[in-house]
Amino acid sequence: MINLSICDGTLTGRVLQQFFLPIPSEQVTVRALIMERVRHEVAQHNQQRPLQRYTLITPTATEATLNGYADQKPRPPIDAEAACVRALTAFERNRFVLLVDDRQVTELDQVVTVSEYSVIQVVKLVPLVGG
Repeated sequence: MINLSICDGTLTGRVLQQFFLPIPSEQVTVRALIMERVRHEVAQHNQQRPLQRYTLITPTATEATLNGYADQKPRPPIDAEAACVRALTAFERNRFVLLVDDRQVTELDQVVTVSEYSVIQVVKLVPLVGG
């Protein structure tokens, strides 16, 4: 197992949150990285551990309304596999950028080599108004 440093940030370089994510192998596809990250975020949510921000998972409008994310009430669980599908689709539609050791990866089936010193950066992009 390799503990990867995951860093969520903005285009300006501001770090929103950082944590470690265990990955089973040095050789991993971008798809597997995203799915492991989403499953981790969903597990945190489903265990009622509040995150600073949601980056790769975004509760649907219905989930946000029904679950009252501003409240401290217990929340219904998020479906991890559905969240994975949404995150992979968002990656394909350039809704976020994924950097592995400061190099952007662009293909889901691209194999990357990581080590315990690797840093994975996730930068969620905000669509322009009217575009």
